[in-house]
This record gives sequence, structure tokens and C-alpha cells, in this order.
Amino acid sequence: MKIIYFLFIIFCQLSYSQKKFVDSKSNLPIVNLKFIDENGVFIGFTDDKGDFYKLNSKIIINNSSNYEVYNSDYLGINFTGSELLKDGVFKLAKSITIPEVIINMKKKNDYIVISGYYMSYQIIDKTPIAFSDGIIEYYIPKNNQKNVQTWLKSCRYYVNDSFINKYQKINGSKSYKLSPSVSPFYFDEEIITNEWNNMKVVEKEKKIIFRNKIIGNYSNFGNDLLINFIFNSPTNIEKTNVFGMTSETINHSLSEKFSNSSSILGKINIADLVSISRYYNNVISNKKLNHSIENEIFEEFHTSSVHFISKQEYNTIKNNLTNKNRYDYKKPEKFVKSTIYPKIPNFIDNLLGKSLIDQK
Repeated sequence: MKIIYFLFIIFCQLSYSQKKFVDSKSNLPIVNLKFIDENGVFIGFTDDKGDFYKLNSKIIINNSSNYEVYNSDYLGINFTGSELLKDGVFKLAKSITIPEVIINMKKKNDYIVISGYYMSYQIIDKTPIAFSDGIIEYYIPKNNQKNVQTWLKSCRYYVNDSFINKYQKINGSKSYKLSPSVSPFYFDEEIITNEWNNMKVVEKEKKIIFRNKIIGNYSNFGNDLLINFIFNSPTNIEKTNVFGMTSETINHSLSEKFSNSSSILGKINIADLVSISRYYNNVISNKKLNHSIENEIFEEFHTSSVHFISKQEYNTIKNNLTNKNRYDYKKPEKFVKSTIYPKIPNFIDNLLGKSLIDQK
């Protein structure tokens, strides 16, 4: 159990298919493609070589079922189960040409301001219950990068009220109060501004070690650097007990992409952040009442611009900022989605305005 990451890969290899996914222009492997079944269930991913793995060995891929292959940077495509299990190399084209991140330098740069598009959604017991996306800004002090403030500029917010009300009516006495938990990515979980200096990099194997355990890896793609962290997996489940409830974290992973980073041993600058993707999956149970609930949270952030401001400029807008990950979604202006922003999964898009109701 010393090497969690290797155990996770061995576990996944039991469910491995020789199907590889690469970029149609560069032929480089596409990392962190998500594979989603017809019910919106996350069933697998691609690794740093672009190879497809099932999330765990218990997942059964039905030959006649359809599966969505999702990555916000690429055109969406569906496979039948039989196609997904066939060996071979498949090429995907970029969905949109995302403008290069604009970095605006100033002489007085006390704060780094990272602006971009976020997307978050939550699934309870295989049913999407909440979705939000919009524009957010992160304000990062150069001298204390752990103290990040945010400004939610615009957003959309959808909730499956029908499912939540029905669930509480049936299970109210057996479970905690079910409420949506979608928000922009919370920078307290961002690695570079928090724990990076406490991590060790094994350059030869491109592995990342934290507290004597391998928790991730990294890959270079041209000038981009992709870092993957796996905090929990089916071979490394974390259990906690609170108020008679047991929470088992089954999957918890984080990926961060940076530009202008040719070597991980060089100093990584948070101003070079391109995107962040986080997946969290836990099961909360009450054994006395024989009841459990599965919770999944997906979060993405894509940088559109970076600029720097002085302390004086920061003071003029600080009343708009917060360091919490809870927002009043009715305050920001309405976000209008356009093709310049990354795509959202088809199964979520098809539910907006239907089972997922606009709350703004």
C-alpha cells in the first residue's frame, strides 16, 4: 500500500481496453477524456498516454448502449459499447479554437487576477441535481498565494427541484438534508499555491510524491504541462464518521494544465494556469437506518485572461470579493453561454430547462 498511484493503475488495468485517443492535428495523446453512459454516469477516463480505462472493474460496458466521450476542448462524440471496447487509435478534433490566454503586465503587480469560465455539476444516485457555469475572477496576492479571493461576475444556476423534494419526502428521516453543492472551483484545493513546495518530483518516472506516497504524475505536451493528482481511488478509500453518518471517498482527482512550462522542475507560475478539472465521488451512509447516498461532483475552470493589479486597485474592489466557496447565485448578472466557451456534456445540456430548472 506504499505506492497508491501504482496500485490504482494496476487496478484499472484489469478493466483496460487497447483503445487510444489522440489529437487529430498533433497526434498527441488526449488526457482526461471522460466517458459517460446514457444515464450520465461517469464510467472511465484516458490516462497520460491517451489509453482508455474503466473507472473500476465492476463497471459493465453494454455492447448496444451509447457512451459520450467528453472533454471541453474537443468535439463531443458517442460510441456504442462494442465500438468502445474495440482496439485501435481514434482521433478527435478540437471543438473550438480557444483564444490564447492574454497576460497584461503592470509595473505594480501586487495581485494576480485570473479570469475565466467555470462549470460545475452534481449527480446524486446517478441523477443530475444541480448545474452552474459562468465567469469568475480569482485574486491571488503575490506575497501570500494561499489567501485567494474570488469575484463571481456572471452565472447560470439550475436545480432539479423535483428530485430533491421527492428524495427528502421519502428519505428525510434517514439522510442529511439534501441540497445542491455546485460552485466554481475552490482555490483552497489548488496545488501550486498550497502544497506544491511540500511535494517531491521524480523526474525520470514523472511521478509526484507527497508524504512518502506517490499521488500523481505529469506530462509535457509541447509548451504545456499537465499535472494529475489522485488523492483517493477504489484502492485507497478514505472513511470519515460525522454525526452517525459514514462518508467513504471513493474517487478524488485533480488535473491542472499550465502553459510556458517546459519542465516541472522549473518554477511553475500560477499566472500560467490554463485549466483545472476536479472529480469527487463519495458515498454517505447510515448503517443503523440501512440507507446510503452516492454523491458525484465535477468542476472545471478555463483561463481566458490574466492581469496584475496594485494594492490600491485591489482596495477599490475588495468589497465585491469573498474567500468562501458558497455564493448567492441571484446576485451576479445572468451568464449568456456562447460558442467561445468550452462545451458542456450533452447529457447535462439536454436537461437544462427540463428537469434542471433555472433558479435566476
